[in-house]
Amino acid sequence: RYKQTSLSLEKAWAANSSQTEEFQRQAAQYEASVKKLQQEVELARVDEAHRHRNITKALEQEVETQRGLIKHLEKKAQVQALEMEERLTRTRLLYEEKIKGSVSAGVREELEETIAALKTQSTIL
Repeated sequence: RYKQTSLSLEKAWAANSSQTEEFQRQAAQYEASVKKLQQEVELARVDEAHRHRNITKALEQEVETQRGLIKHLEKKAQVQALEMEERLTRTRLLYEEKIKGSVSAGVREELEETIAALKTQSTIL
């Protein structure tokens, strides 16, 4: 009887030992899988952060380029407005010099009103 019990215990021990080894093997596999997934997640996080920095940098550069273009266009528009104003002044002075002696006061007044109206229209445009 003692031998039977001893054999049963040995079988149970062997089965338990086999189950323990299987459990340990599976646990090691799961740990390796978890570690691999953690590494993959970390790599993906680093890659995404790098990509985000590159995109942000490119967008910031584009914003600066557009700001420079806006400043350039504003300056160009300002210069053109000043040139137009100067041309209008020169034309008006030239006209006044030519008209002073050759046109009657009523006609001259009417022409000056027309010029003022045209000047207002050009300002509106």
